[in-house]
Amino acid sequence: REHLGAVRDLVRDGSVVRLCLLAFLLMGGFVATYNYLTFRLEAAPLGLSATVTSLLFLAYLAGTVSSPLAGRLSDRYGRRPLALSGIGVSFVGMALMLPDHIATITVGLLVFTAGFFATHSVASSWVSSLAAGRRGQAAAMYLLAYYLGSSAFGALVGLAYQAVGWTGVAGSVAALFALGAVAVLGVRPPASG
Repeated sequence: REHLGAVRDLVRDGSVVRLCLLAFLLMGGFVATYNYLTFRLEAAPLGLSATVTSLLFLAYLAGTVSSPLAGRLSDRYGRRPLALSGIGVSFVGMALMLPDHIATITVGLLVFTAGFFATHSVASSWVSSLAAGRRGQAAAMYLLAYYLGSSAFGALVGLAYQAVGWTGVAGSVAALFALGAVAVLGVRPPASG
């Protein structure tokens, strides 16, 4: 009963709900990008092998740099500016992935991934700071939204890929990230900063 009461209170907290929405949208766009980028790279005009395209998953390592850096910078500049900056960095990365050039696609994927993980690290700490006394439940709600977004948009963005190719994916992911930025704008800062 205590856990259900905590979850009920968190669902009534607009800032916690917005951060969960952010997780839903951004993780959905992130997974969709990786899902459909491999199809793009293996198709003409690039025609890369599955072995080569699988190496692009090494771009996840960009998150090992951007996550702790975003955490340190958010302590200095605030969570909202850092979350929005991470989304902006992801937009730049997506734009770099538009041309059919493996070099710009690779750099773009690294930049996109760094921006995503920067935003995620800021948002996940933010949701915990807003839920004093209910941190476990808040973290669980955030992760549930995160993985639901992965499942939903990881599949749904495929319809855009089928309809118009990579530009459909890029446009869909950009729209998800833009909605995420709107969600961030409505989140109140925690009492401590």
